[in-house]
Amino acid sequence: MEADINQMFKEHDIVPVLIDRAPLVFAKVVYRSKKLVDAGKELSPAEVRIEPKVEWCADPILFYTLIMIDPDSPSRTEPLNREFAHWIVGNIPGKHVEQGEVLFEYLPTFPRSGTGFHRYIFLLYQQYCRNDYSEVPRVSRK
Repeated sequence: MEADINQMFKEHDIVPVLIDRAPLVFAKVVYRSKKLVDAGKELSPAEVRIEPKVEWCADPILFYTLIMIDPDSPSRTEPLNREFAHWIVGNIPGKHVEQGEVLFEYLPTFPRSGTGFHRYIFLLYQQYCRNDYSEVPRVSRK
């Protein structure tokens, strides 16, 4: 499985372009439209309007950070905003995303017409400890 993930991340120019190495396991991402996010699966903007449910094998005593990015902003041929954030949640206790600190509220995908397909990548990081985000400005996109 690990070799499959690594190979797929290389094929989609995620490793080593965006991150140094592929994760050992996938997180499960499901939108309320009941659409499961599989690697490489195309979803329409209508299907991803509301933030998804994200699940993973979490240690209940640890904290995690969840990041969703568009590395193809504004287009894959000209990714000037390569790390465009669509959602960032830190200090997630165990697997409870809803109890984490929202740093960037979920922003549905909105690729401009003519920019081709965009990759949206969910990255999940285990934190060493609870982070202090008291001085980090929150981004509300409502």
